[in-house]
Amino acid sequence: MTGKNRRRVKERQPILDKRALRDYLQGMAKRATSPGRPKAIGYTRVSTGKQKDTGGSLAVQRDRIVEYAVLNGLELVNTFEDAVSGARGEEARPGFRAALDAIRSGEASVLIVTDADRFSRDADNAGHARVEIKRAGGKVVVISEVHAGVEIVAVRQ
Repeated sequence: MTGKNRRRVKERQPILDKRALRDYLQGMAKRATSPGRPKAIGYTRVSTGKQKDTGGSLAVQRDRIVEYAVLNGLELVNTFEDAVSGARGEEARPGFRAALDAIRSGEASVLIVTDADRFSRDADNAGHARVEIKRAGGKVVVISEVHAGVEIVAVRQ
């Protein structure tokens, strides 16, 4: 490479604005430690032992929930899990019942799940749970639907 070509390559290198980066990181640190952050509960579920050990595992779901909470300024106060069918009601899913109780009691105002089918596989149970959460002043966040269009979310509910 000649000197002229090296200069062109060098000029195309991205310039890092250290002050802007520092300001951004300080803002994120402040946001992450702010006492006024909304509190959230995570809920993970698998139906079978096989799912528990594969890609849809509880750990993978939990990691996605933690990532979502951190990136969205939520304080994740607890996570609950079940290894039973999502078609079962609240009484047969102790983790789900504990998550709902945390919202009902005011421990948190947001329930985070990775996908709608992790929340519930039964439309009636899902609807009832959403009404209970809304009555308690909370909301459900389904990570896979955060950027989905209104039509997709409406069909899944």
